[in-house]
Amino acid sequence: MLTMSLISLNTLPIGDSTLTLDLQPRHLYEITGPNGSGKSYLARVLCGKVFNKNNITRNLSLTEISYTDFTADGSVFQYSSSYYQERYQSGARVESIKVIDFLKLQQADPGRVDFAQLILPPRLLERELIELSSGETRKVLIAKTLLKSAQVYILDNPFTGLDAQSARELSDFCGIFTPGVAVVWWY
Repeated sequence: MLTMSLISLNTLPIGDSTLTLDLQPRHLYEITGPNGSGKSYLARVLCGKVFNKNNITRNLSLTEISYTDFTADGSVFQYSSSYYQERYQSGARVESIKVIDFLKLQQADPGRVDFAQLILPPRLLERELIELSSGETRKVLIAKTLLKSAQVYILDNPFTGLDAQSARELSDFCGIFTPGVAVVWWY
C-alpha cells in the first residue's frame, strides 16, 4: 500500500551538499552530522521556521508539526537563573510545581497525558521542577514535547545532557510511541 509523504524535501542545498528527504507516517528518523553541518537549519526548514517554497511539500498543516529546539538555553521552566539555584542549594524553599502537574498543564492531547508515566519514573513525576538535574529536565522536556498532538515531531538535539542509557530508553520509546506520526531528531 502506498502512503502519502507527510513532508517531502527535494534537493535542499545544505553546505556543500544537497539533501532529498521524504518523511513517511509511522517512521522514526535520526539525522546525524558534525556541528555546523546544517542539521538545525534542516529542522527549521521542515517545520516552516525558515521559508523555502521551492524545495518542500508539506501534506499537513504547520500546526501539525511540533518543533522543539533542545539546544536553546534560558528559562526552561521560567526560573532558571543562578538566583534560584543558589536558593535551592541553601535549603530555602521556593514555591515550585511537581513534574506531573507541570505536564498536565501543557495543553496536551488528553489521551496522551498518562503516557508520561510510561517513560518517566514515578519518583521523577513527584519531584518539583526546581529539584531536577539537567538530565532529568531534558527527560521532562522530551515528555512535554511528545504530549502535544502532532503528525510530525522534530526534536533538535534532544539527548544532549542525557546519559547513554536514558538516551537509548527514550529513543526506543519514541519508536513505540509513533503510531501514525513521524519523529525526527538530530545529534
